[in-house]
Amino acid sequence: MIFFSALSSLSPQICAGSCDYKMLQRAQSFLHSSLYFSFQNTHFFSFLLSISSVFSLLLEAQTVFESTERVISLHSL
Repeated sequence: MIFFSALSSLSPQICAGSCDYKMLQRAQSFLHSSLYFSFQNTHFFSFLLSISSVFSLLLEAQTVFESTERVISLHSL
């Protein structure tokens, strides 16, 4: 978002009268939607990563539980 606001403030200076206002508005709109889409994807990938971490922890807990069962069964012999 910082990049977007910086571009918004600099864009009239960059065009310097050679761009029309609609073209500038379209470029800003495209940039805004691209940043919004990447922000949404960041949350989606973060969500997938957290789900993956939970499944990994569950698998690790299952492995520890099975190992503990084996040790207990060996001690009871």
